[in-house]
Amino acid sequence: MLLLIVTLVLLVQNFCLGSEDKMLWHPQRKLTLLEYLQYSRLWITILFGLGGAALLMFIKMKRWLRGTLMVLVFCIFGILPALSGLRCALREPSPLCTLIKPILILKSGNPNLPLKFIVSIVAIGALSLFGNKLFCSWVCPIGAIQEAVNYIPLRAQKIKLPFFWMNIIRALLIILFVPVLYLTGQILYDLFNPFAPLRWGISDPLAIYSLAFLGITLVASVYLYRPYCYLICPIGIITWILEQVTPLKIRLNRERCTDCRICIEQTPCPTVESIIQEKRIRPDCHCCGRCIEVCPTDALQFRC
Repeated sequence: MLLLIVTLVLLVQNFCLGSEDKMLWHPQRKLTLLEYLQYSRLWITILFGLGGAALLMFIKMKRWLRGTLMVLVFCIFGILPALSGLRCALREPSPLCTLIKPILILKSGNPNLPLKFIVSIVAIGALSLFGNKLFCSWVCPIGAIQEAVNYIPLRAQKIKLPFFWMNIIRALLIILFVPVLYLTGQILYDLFNPFAPLRWGISDPLAIYSLAFLGITLVASVYLYRPYCYLICPIGIITWILEQVTPLKIRLNRERCTDCRICIEQTPCPTVESIIQEKRIRPDCHCCGRCIEVCPTDALQFRC
């Protein structure tokens, strides 16, 4: 119900109040922090994250429901902002843009980092600290469409790669990406940015490469669970660090667990085994709710 209400608010804000927002986002004026905090899109982002947490806490997330909600998240955060034509600090909330664009701005010699990047990273961090990957799980459009595509049934078994090596690859790519980006500038960012096609109508010749990269990501998502999130995303590794200390996450009730391993076998992510073993450091959990759904003894719950 909360997600439905928020969706309706977004529709009204984008299509009925568009003139007021266009005045707010006039390109020749700088917004103050108070104006950013008043912008409804920021609060819609936060409400979606909190709404997802509420759903996980109070219902068993069926596979079909999760897939439907992921398509809805992609439409709301990946399509509606482009249709409305509004300028927005969290227009496509792009993890790549949030971290990479500030590097490019500083490289240009401009010491004044736009406030929208600070607001974006604080909002993502706050959601991720409150609950396990609430931004990545319930707001990020690329994460959502990857997960939705992963629900496409296959006769062959889905692939589940070891998290240790995926995390090593992700960390190495980020370490290498930053200096290479500093040397090459915008070109590298455009070539490997799956969020760029969400601008819907960009005329840059490099757009075809980012579109191809998105296509490769989606094809890989049929076989792998959220490959971009686990292997590349710079925000993904930051929210992975934050989720180790977040109070709200999937937890095990050891007294109810029978060690049947059904949750491990039927979930797409590499996280559940570490939860069952009660390891202190666990892989990325995108809170799809699948392990909670399939557990026959209700030993797994999303709680503090």
